[in-house]
Amino acid sequence: MYLQTDSQRLVVLVRGEPFMTYAYGPGRSPAVDVLCAADNRQVAGCNNGAPAITIGHSSVNQVSYLDGGLGSIEPHEIIVRRGIYSAGFVHHLVWRDNLRRGVIAESRRLRVIAGPCEGGILDLTIRLTPLLSTGVIFAADGHDLLQIHLASSLFSTQIGQMRDEHGRCGWEEVNGRISRWVSVDGVVRGETVGIVVLDHPRNPFHPTTWHADQLGTLSPSPIIWAGVEEILTKPVVLRYRVLTHLGYVEAGWSHARFLEYASEPSNENFGD
Repeated sequence: MYLQTDSQRLVVLVRGEPFMTYAYGPGRSPAVDVLCAADNRQVAGCNNGAPAITIGHSSVNQVSYLDGGLGSIEPHEIIVRRGIYSAGFVHHLVWRDNLRRGVIAESRRLRVIAGPCEGGILDLTIRLTPLLSTGVIFAADGHDLLQIHLASSLFSTQIGQMRDEHGRCGWEEVNGRISRWVSVDGVVRGETVGIVVLDHPRNPFHPTTWHADQLGTLSPSPIIWAGVEEILTKPVVLRYRVLTHLGYVEAGWSHARFLEYASEPSNENFGD
């Protein structure tokens, strides 16, 4: 496990190969730019210029916090952590509206470890704390908090497949349905690779409803499908696990990874 840093990005290597690049330079929202399976086979990111994993929302108190929106997600302290078997960091941020008022304090923790099937595991934990005494309103809009943008080389292949824990296949069947996990398999540079996204059982609205579309967007999205606004008046913590793998895996493999994730103790340390 190895982590490289500079003034605008962090790169985490698993088994000596690039696994994840996190960018937080000026003029953009911090995001996971690239996510790879073994042998640098990209499974998410750079699909129509989109990062691999984005955190934001298109309407918080009627202000968009996506790139190009009136709101901004301002990076603050980043705390890097390296261990023998893991590497990661905690990033503290502030969501500011078009009047530059602080609306939400966010802490996101990303931890990477080596995974089975020559893959990597990314644990992503997000804590949102409202800074306004009246709370903040998340509209039931078209972009939920966390979105994964699958690489076109993975998602557009004719033998690629998206599926959930109930055996539903294809983005049309996954979209708008409830599941504890969703997986995507495809062929990248002649090898079958895949990605699995797990929703933690302690998350609000678990098991979540998912958003998926023909552009390769995948998102655990409880707010969109609730059909009503969500008012955040106290801190909330959301947890997700993203795995990559080399080779084809059965649905039972993905479900076993969910059970492992669900049984692990939760780490509440955000480096405050």
